[in-house]
Amino acid sequence: GRVLPVTLDKTNLVAVLEDGTRVYGETTIDRRKIKPEIPIKRVYLNPAAKVFKGAAEVIAKADLIVLGPGDLYTSLVPTLLVEGVNKALHASKAKFVYVVNLMTKKGETDGFAASDFVRTLEEYLGPSRRKLTHIIVNKKTNGSQSKISAWYKRYGSIPVANDLSRLFAKPERPSYKVLAGNFSDTTTLFRHSPEKLAKAIISLL
Repeated sequence: GRVLPVTLDKTNLVAVLEDGTRVYGETTIDRRKIKPEIPIKRVYLNPAAKVFKGAAEVIAKADLIVLGPGDLYTSLVPTLLVEGVNKALHASKAKFVYVVNLMTKKGETDGFAASDFVRTLEEYLGPSRRKLTHIIVNKKTNGSQSKISAWYKRYGSIPVANDLSRLFAKPERPSYKVLAGNFSDTTTLFRHSPEKLAKAIISLL
């Protein structure tokens, strides 16, 4: 495989908190000490960045596009903020998959359930109207009462609840399909099992 940069432009990530405070820089946002109790309202790039042509071409020709798992506001959303990425996604006929995180992150996704992660991504996909086709989500994080879970909780992280089923009870049902299962590997820390996740993704091809 090849690894391509989404952009070659020099830019900075800026987060706007619910109270209007701005936090500058990916690392500063990622390890936020500035009002960590205030939720992030939105993020943007300053200055704007344009998509690397090679990356746009690969996206448009892909058979399968996978987002995540990864930090929502400091890894995934910034990719969608690059000018031209949404256009490339819109041009692609590939299946579009999102892998929901196993754990929330303090100062970034506090209290988020699976539907909150999906909703946020859909907001940033906006203009392209490119719809997610599949969501991969963990049914239940193993060992929720374990010492590992307690360690995460001390640092403000808890398992992400799979609440996607309630969305399908509404009149306007989501168009995406949900693959729910045990995709975690908790032998050391709460992480996705590479083998289980790969098997689920490959099954969509």
